Amino acid sequence: MKEHLYTTSQTERDALVRTGNWNAEGIAFYSGGKNPVHRLYNPGLRIHLYSSDPNEVKVLQTRGWQYEGITFYTQ
Repeated sequence: MKEHLYTTSQTERDALVRTGNWNAEGIAFYSGGKNPVHRLYNPGLRIHLYSSDPNEVKVLQTRGWQYEGITFYTQ
């Protein structure tokens, strides 16, 4: 399975590329606004999920998803 990870952190991007398991594909989009988009990871499924819904984030955490913080903001 191919996964894409979105980050605004150059440090995180560079660290992932150094592992040899990820490729930097350039800028996917520009973000801005006041609404946070949260990133979660499910180690069993080995996938990331992005959500702007605080209730969804809480529910997913009770189901084994690991919270990785706010990734970016939207309008």
